[in-house]
Amino acid sequence: MRVFAALPLPPALCDFVHESGVLIKKQYHGIRLVGSTAMHITLYFFGETAQEQVDVLLNLMESPGLKRPQFTVSLGALAQFPARGRPRVLFYDLTEGKQEVRTVFSLFRELIAENGWPVESGERPFTPHITIARNKFEHIDLNSLKSIPGAESSFKIDRLVLFQSILKPGGAEYIELKTVMFNA
Repeated sequence: MRVFAALPLPPALCDFVHESGVLIKKQYHGIRLVGSTAMHITLYFFGETAQEQVDVLLNLMESPGLKRPQFTVSLGALAQFPARGRPRVLFYDLTEGKQEVRTVFSLFRELIAENGWPVESGERPFTPHITIARNKFEHIDLNSLKSIPGAESSFKIDRLVLFQSILKPGGAEYIELKTVMFNA
């Protein structure tokens, strides 16, 4: 099964980010928006994973080190991957809380590496972000999107979830396999 670890977002923020995507799609019709129910901050994408390995991940989610305090995150500017050229992904960068997300990522990555998960040392640096849309062929000028509003409020990150991703014609469906609630 396809699995990934992520920090879910509050519904109001998901709706806001999705509405930003709708505004972008009015200008760039070829992009594919992330559905408002599918938004999260991805920490680690495992891809196709055997059930035995999923069982290991489920057990690792019980680790006391993952019980962290809740933290606040705020949206930053619109950005893209790759940083130059035709973007494949449009996203909101994070301002407040970016370091806390990196800390959870580092703890999670260290935990899976210590427990035999093959973690490559040459991976690209982790960039906490919230994906708005994916792009296959549109040439997008990020400067043309300066009028897209940023969120005016912060939001709490209160849990870490191991999700199963089921690919469907209308987009991926995510099922929570295990949730670690952060301390209030």
